[in-house]
Amino acid sequence: MKEFSDRTVSVFLILALVSVAGGFFTILYSAGRDLSAMTGFATTGSAQVNVTVDATSAITITPAIIEFGSGTLTSGTAGTAINTSGGGSNVGGFSKPSPINVTNDGNTDLNITINGTLPSVWLSSGSTYEWAGANTTEAGSCGGTGGFSNLTTARTPFSASLTRVCANLTFSDGTDSISIHIFLNLTSSLAPTTYTDTRVLVHADRCTGPC
Repeated sequence: MKEFSDRTVSVFLILALVSVAGGFFTILYSAGRDLSAMTGFATTGSAQVNVTVDATSAITITPAIIEFGSGTLTSGTAGTAINTSGGGSNVGGFSKPSPINVTNDGNTDLNITINGTLPSVWLSSGSTYEWAGANTTEAGSCGGTGGFSNLTTARTPFSASLTRVCANLTFSDGTDSISIHIFLNLTSSLAPTTYTDTRVLVHADRCTGPC
């Protein structure tokens, strides 16, 4: 076998070194002179953050007691009409309390209903007991602004069964509160004592679709 001289080996070694160096600088130039790009590891990446919010249906009712106080019945068959609605004062010295204010404190739209004791049970057969929904605190609640209102604003007799007050009380701030006004007409035959309906129920159901 023919052997190469030391000079020849040295020439090939130099050529190899030059080739390696040339390749290195070619790669470096292609990488934009960024040595970190030659390591094979990424210098940027992406991540993902997840959070899941559960549906919560909740309401706040204020005040919990509608206190008309004491007063004097007016004479005649028309009875003594007192209520929580409008300005001014009630006749006979009865107080003018706040209505029942219902606020959606959850994060779901709600269907609001109400029931109570029949007036013949806790007052007398000659007295009447009614409620009516209103946008007393927030005018846009329950579709009250610029369109069809889902709020029952007509005076409605209390019933032993749940009756709809608001078909869609949203949870958005500024449109999440309605009022329920109370109207009593007390017959002149009522005996002097304190009369109380302890079974007024304001109920909220989550709207799983259009309420």
